[in-house]
Amino acid sequence: MSKDIEELRKLLKKFGENEIIFPATIIAVNDTEDICDISAEGEFTDVKLRSIIDANGNRIVVYPKIGSKVTCGRISASNNIYILKVGEIDKIRIKIDNIDIVVNSNEIIFNKGNNKGLVIAPSLVKRLNNIEKAFNNYLKKYNTHTHQVSTTGNQNAQTGTAAAPSSGGDAIEETKLSDIENTKIKH
Repeated sequence: MSKDIEELRKLLKKFGENEIIFPATIIAVNDTEDICDISAEGEFTDVKLRSIIDANGNRIVVYPKIGSKVTCGRISASNNIYILKVGEIDKIRIKIDNIDIVVNSNEIIFNKGNNKGLVIAPSLVKRLNNIEKAFNNYLKKYNTHTHQVSTTGNQNAQTGTAAAPSSGGDAIEETKLSDIENTKIKH
């Protein structure tokens, strides 16, 4: 064995003397505090779901399913335990400044979902095009219609055709997907 490898082993042993990595089972999850309770040769509470705490609340957290297997670690010789690896994911949360995204098996929620569901662009384009076509058809009929009026006879009884009315406006151009699509978010 080379001298470099032996020194590396000594260094790893020195740093690893107080480190413990062990398997456990999730028994409870608190997604407000980003902690969980585990069972591993006894029960441990307030286990951190992330090892680094950002003062601004920025984070990426993987929330394990209750009953799933996890791998845990201990920080130095402390009683601080954190989750290293998750066997089954319940949800993931990513928070960076004012962007907050939660992903689970049913949905993706951006910034608490207050703006409701994301528009399905092709369906919206189809519906807008139907409205635009209906409006354009109405406008065409309006611009080309005439009224029967009397043009001969006296003031009470005239016959003939009146001129078409002045234009009711221009046709609306149909919406294209590129008019409304945000290519930075895709689903």
